[in-house]
Amino acid sequence: MINSFKQFIELALNKNQMGKPSPSEFNHAVAQSIQKNYSNMFADLRKLNYRKSRFQDTPNYGNEAEYIKQAQEYYIKEQTLQLNAGKAQMPDDFYLLNTVYSDKAEVEKNDIRIFNTLKRNPKLQPTTCSPICTYNDGELKVFPLLTTVDVTYFREPKMPKWTYRIIGGKESFDQSQPDYQDLDIHPIMYDKLFVDTLGLLGLNIRDEFASQYVAQMKQEEMIAQQ
Repeated sequence: MINSFKQFIELALNKNQMGKPSPSEFNHAVAQSIQKNYSNMFADLRKLNYRKSRFQDTPNYGNEAEYIKQAQEYYIKEQTLQLNAGKAQMPDDFYLLNTVYSDKAEVEKNDIRIFNTLKRNPKLQPTTCSPICTYNDGELKVFPLLTTVDVTYFREPKMPKWTYRIIGGKESFDQSQPDYQDLDIHPIMYDKLFVDTLGLLGLNIRDEFASQYVAQMKQEEMIAQQ
């Protein structure tokens, strides 16, 4: 997909008589755009849920909040963590904590102040049937002491890398390179990614034009896979 995306980026730039970006410029612009869109999804979902609470949303196919939620869930990952003295380091690709489970129950998330208060209060101390946890400085803490927990978390998006080799003095796409990485983004976000990437490369377009480009890109990608 990243090669098709690059071709349409270059097509849009060429139509506006702008220069072709170098591979490093393209990779940097796409990486920045993906990170921006990923961060914005969480803020956008809060705004849309607020609109929903005030009955200002559109039901069924116009439910933007549900679509953004699905785009977020693209990045959800599950992993079992081994605990040492009730602590575990989160995975390297960790972004935000979603849920934590023991073998008996869901582990209730608390901020560190409440976690420490409950842990020290003999009358309110959690049990193995109602454990608690907190996340601070890259470390998950669980009480009472357990050996393992199952965590569900939002991972960081993988940074894209369009890779190539030189053939006849020209850059030719080569996905067999060890550092190759395709676009790591839900398809519903392609339009925004297209607009933001072009913006970083010096071309500002409206969202409706982006939809036309992306629709054509998806169609060509489907044909290529047949």
